[in-house]
Amino acid sequence: MYLSRILFCMVLSLGATVAGRAQSAQDIVNKYLTAMGGKEKLQSINTLYQEGIAVLENGAQLSSRSWRVYDRVYRHEIMMPAGKVVIVVTPRQGWSAGRGREGSSNR
Repeated sequence: MYLSRILFCMVLSLGATVAGRAQSAQDIVNKYLTAMGGKEKLQSINTLYQEGIAVLENGAQLSSRSWRVYDRVYRHEIMMPAGKVVIVVTPRQGWSAGRGREGSSNR
């Protein structure tokens, strides 16, 4: 389901024309699936890890790391100059904790 949302967003954002002819949404999805190794290969992916850095206008950096194991757990860590926030979600519960430079707090 998560993969279909990604593919749907990609199709909407592409609005592609190739060689002067408009492509159908299904054509775009089929070409993407083929380029990524096929539908079965994409459906076999169960884990995802992402990292990113954002630089704010004032020069401060925020970094982010997230892990997702399909139907088991999602964990997201955000590190910023003021401290760190960790969010963990499982199918049955979720929690977050934040730690600033001055001390820590849990929510």
